[in-house]
Amino acid sequence: MEPSLPRFFAIPSFATLSFVVLSAACSTTDAGTTGDDLTSAPIPPAALLDCWVKADTSTTDAFFQVHEVLCASKAPATYPQKPERFIVEVETARHRFISGIFEDGQKSIGRLYNDDFPLTVRARLVMPKSTAYGSAFILKQALKVDALTTATAAAPLVLKSPFTLWPVEIKNTSGRRFFVTGRYTVPTKPYKVGANFSVPDDDPETFTPELFVDAEGLTELALVAPASGAIDVQVNGIAGKFDGPGTYVFDGAALTKEDAVAPPPPVDPPVPTPTCGTVGQAPCTGNVCAPAHRLEGSVCIACGSDAQTYCRDSNGNPACASGHRFDSNDSKCHVCGSDGQTYCRDTNGNPACASGHRFDSNDSKCHVCGSDGQTYCRDTNGNPSCTAGNRFDSNDSKCHVCGGDGQTYCRDASNNPICNPGHRFDTNDSKCHVCGGEGQTYCRGSNGNPVCNTGLRYDSGSGTCKR
Repeated sequence: MEPSLPRFFAIPSFATLSFVVLSAACSTTDAGTTGDDLTSAPIPPAALLDCWVKADTSTTDAFFQVHEVLCASKAPATYPQKPERFIVEVETARHRFISGIFEDGQKSIGRLYNDDFPLTVRARLVMPKSTAYGSAFILKQALKVDALTTATAAAPLVLKSPFTLWPVEIKNTSGRRFFVTGRYTVPTKPYKVGANFSVPDDDPETFTPELFVDAEGLTELALVAPASGAIDVQVNGIAGKFDGPGTYVFDGAALTKEDAVAPPPPVDPPVPTPTCGTVGQAPCTGNVCAPAHRLEGSVCIACGSDAQTYCRDSNGNPACASGHRFDSNDSKCHVCGSDGQTYCRDTNGNPACASGHRFDSNDSKCHVCGSDGQTYCRDTNGNPSCTAGNRFDSNDSKCHVCGGDGQTYCRDASNNPICNPGHRFDTNDSKCHVCGGEGQTYCRGSNGNPVCNTGLRYDSGSGTCKR
């Protein structure tokens, strides 16, 4: 049996690293280069670190069991942003500490006992220095491991990058050196970002890349994608933007995105020409024609639409397309129901028009109706009617807007003249007039007496409201 460990651990001290942006220029010494396999698609966040507890199976005595905390770097080789160093500190329930610092592969952080749970695992991911943008920064996160089975090799704690990356390529055709600068903020939750090793602390859960490129020729970057929208930049002092992965061109006057070659549109297979059932063709099997066609003699003809011959319904009767009517005078279909068109027929065979239109027996056509200056419509009882805010005038058989100032009167349910609120019907000119205000004619109260607005009085001498 492995000898028991002394139950005390040292607390390591750490140096302080300064703030940096998570972007890199195309350089073999820079972290974050996109390499030769530039893709036009965003690179999703990748797993960077796994940590787990390896249970002691050498003994069944819980007091003597000594478990091991292990961590391993997990960033795939194709992910352009990898930590240059991992710092993992584990605090036990009894406030003892074990820790480890490593750059790659797997690392034993230390050993602990059953009575050390729950654990607090504090991970610091030190992002690397870039010669294009400056020094390093730290992503920090604290996680809980409640029991031995909470984090296992099969189901470890997984720390993923909080960033989606945009692979960007800049082609410089200006013939001179160019500078790209930009600053924006992205969320990093659940990580905190700062230049010290304290976890948890008051550092923000946001990160502010400060883009700075100084280059001459082709440049490749792995930019941190913004939460939304584009990255606004200045190129040699000229405003531009990166609105996603891809290739951009700077010609000295503007930064533009190189148009991707659009795939050719899909080619639909040719529609076979029908050999039966359409105009001038023999009927198809079963002696039937195509829809909107009918058999006339031995060939099919088009039917049902305006000025075409009739089709037949399931009972063999003449029929037309929706919105058309069969006219026995010329045995054709005619569009119907709207203004100036012939009438349609309802389910009872009676003349009918579209909504907002009326059949006029004088010319056997439909006419738009009900609004100001239009002919009247008919209500369900067949009586003349107009739309709301209009009144039928039997003098000219038309509808007229009513109830407002200077307008003719409307009628109430009892057929009495009425006006809009704040107006009064004047029998002298049979019109409505605004009333009740200073200098205006009087209104009438519920008892029919002259009244004015609050603070005014009716002056019988002038017939108006005054103060």
